[in-house]
Amino acid sequence: MLQRLYEIFVNHPIDLIAELISFLPFTFGVSRLKFLKKGARFLPLYFFIIIGRDFTSNIYAIKKINNLFLYNSSAFAEIVFVALLFSFEIHKPVVKRIVTIGAAITLFLSLFFWENTELSAGILTLSRAYALLVVLVYFNQLIQDMNVKNILKHSLFWISSGLIIQFTGTFFVYLFANYALSSNTESDLFNLYWNVNQFMYMVFCLFSTIGFWVSKYDKENYT
Repeated sequence: MLQRLYEIFVNHPIDLIAELISFLPFTFGVSRLKFLKKGARFLPLYFFIIIGRDFTSNIYAIKKINNLFLYNSSAFAEIVFVALLFSFEIHKPVVKRIVTIGAAITLFLSLFFWENTELSAGILTLSRAYALLVVLVYFNQLIQDMNVKNILKHSLFWISSGLIIQFTGTFFVYLFANYALSSNTESDLFNLYWNVNQFMYMVFCLFSTIGFWVSKYDKENYT
């Protein structure tokens, strides 16, 4: 079993690095929980779910069982956590409702694209499109309010920036997942696109870690 796991990580070292980096924002998020805003407090739980997904995925890989459905499932979690993260931070009640209703609609539509043995281009693209729209709405609010003294000490600036980098960097990869990340795709091409996905995720992890780190300044960082 361990020999099989060793072989997997030797052949896919980027996956190992990405899985280890997941512990960074999770650890910092838990340690800074008392400083985090209401919405951001859900984010360490998201990373815990990703850690659990990757652990389960490794077990499936060792047993040579298809594990791609796990990544389709985690896209549902992304939609929920993005909605929770920003619904507490967006001020306007109408926009809050749009974020919540948008999440419900995205989740519902995603059900029609469910696949057990392939990465679902529909689910993964919808989750990223929804998340990008919500993050842009939050950034627009941030610019309009102009009530943050130092943007570099604003926790959600880092988290939101990480989300934008990850989701824009992987949007077109997932849009064409049926071609780029199919079980029928040549292994070299699959690994290329998959590694792009992993690199973007690692950037999000690092940005989230910085966001958690500076969260202690949030209360004093408003005008």
